[in-house]
Amino acid sequence: MSYEDVILSTSRDTYPVVRRTNIGEKIVVGLLKEEWRNLRKKNNQGVWEDVAKSDGKIAKQVVITALVKESTMPVGDGDDQTRVPERGEIVRMMFDRGGASQWIDAKKALDGQFKVGVLIAMNTTHAIRYSTNSFAELGRIDTQADIDAWYQSPANIQRKESLGRRGDLALKDADSDMAFKAECLKAFHEVINVQPDVTLDQGDPFPGPATVGAPSDLF
Repeated sequence: MSYEDVILSTSRDTYPVVRRTNIGEKIVVGLLKEEWRNLRKKNNQGVWEDVAKSDGKIAKQVVITALVKESTMPVGDGDDQTRVPERGEIVRMMFDRGGASQWIDAKKALDGQFKVGVLIAMNTTHAIRYSTNSFAELGRIDTQADIDAWYQSPANIQRKESLGRRGDLALKDADSDMAFKAECLKAFHEVINVQPDVTLDQGDPFPGPATVGAPSDLF
């Protein structure tokens, strides 16, 4: 499948979601868009509702729309089937609770401008157990065998706990791969935010603070 085929066949309402599943998986993507929204979950009646934090404020979730550069990490579509995405496919990454904090820290560590084409690398190294009711952290799981065992445990079967995968997350400027950076800009203008074309050095669709020291071993 070519890059153009991926772009033309992708609906903005059906971008698959990156799923951290097994320890050792990794994905590298190029940034297209960042959006913050209320974190929501289904109640016992199957109705979506906002999730409140312990202080009563509504919890937030960040949704990253991105273009795949390489991946061994799967994505899931609407019917919950997973597959490994191809280069040039548009996907979404979602971070909430501890994951949202990690995203904020990765942005602060970016050595450069936060804009279209910035590389995002993520892997899976462990999982965190959460209380289904309070979202309080209950413990850490460090091996895939123990993750598999958790799925057979009463805590999961009785839906007393949920599991959040965690790992490393880093942002890096894409100047070392100008061809992929150009692919990201093309996807941004043709699919994500249709507008007059700009060159790579014009404008900054995502201005933001930048400090120093993004981890490089993920790329």
